[in-house]
Amino acid sequence: MNADEIKKLTRKLEIQNDVSLEEADKIYAFLARDVRQTKINPFSAGADYRLIGAFAEWFHAVGRKLKNGHRGNFIFSIFLHENGFNDNYLGEAWDALKKYGKFEDRIGVIWVSRPMYSLLPGRLRDMFTLSEYEGLYKLLCRRAGVFYYPQGECNVLSQFIKKLSPITQLSRSGTSYIMEHVKHIVPYIEAADFFEDKAVIFTEKDKAPLMKVALETPFEELVRNALNENVIDEQAARKLLSNKRPSSVAGFIEVSMKYLNNIAKMKKEWQFTTEAVENESGWLEVTR
Repeated sequence: MNADEIKKLTRKLEIQNDVSLEEADKIYAFLARDVRQTKINPFSAGADYRLIGAFAEWFHAVGRKLKNGHRGNFIFSIFLHENGFNDNYLGEAWDALKKYGKFEDRIGVIWVSRPMYSLLPGRLRDMFTLSEYEGLYKLLCRRAGVFYYPQGECNVLSQFIKKLSPITQLSRSGTSYIMEHVKHIVPYIEAADFFEDKAVIFTEKDKAPLMKVALETPFEELVRNALNENVIDEQAARKLLSNKRPSSVAGFIEVSMKYLNNIAKMKKEWQFTTEAVENESGWLEVTR
């Protein structure tokens, strides 16, 4: 692509509020190549400042469209990648995406637990690489809107995820030992925000209550329960609450998982009872 082609697409975006998927793909593919390290890198000896200016105009227009509430294929042109010169052409688009875009526009990483990885269709498994540190399979999303991109493996992945139950997780940091354990036994997919410490977990419908309870239950409550059950002593409790790992946490994890399962079971029974009462009340209203 050259500067004139990009300026032409910018005018089209400004007039028609969108471009075709193929045109958005063309801009992304151009950015994704090593051209970012040469022509579009202002610090490179081969920098093309006219081209950099054209891209700055394009992403300025993209930012304005997002700010004005527009959505479309142009979102797929936004390159998500950390480097030292993004602000030269991507800054405004990133700012608008962060402030006005939807969560699914901003997904930068998709994590898959080992149990869920085994359930993925074969063609999707090749998209993920195992992160030994996290103990999860990882897909680094290089462009905005990967979650709902309408073609290829990305489309297959989004259709697969839509069959699962979403659970909102406010923060991805500070994962407790319990979540460290849950990720090895529960099939789930975690989509993380590129800009902020936010993520959404998707799991199978029957596993959703346990995951929700595990995410919502304060860690202090689990430590207090383990103390009451005489599984840990005061010293181990202090270590847990100060993010220091005791010599053994197996008993703590076991009793905590039992505690979480009981809460999930009680909530399910309460929901069933509530629905039954509501249905009975509705039946009485009909017969009156």
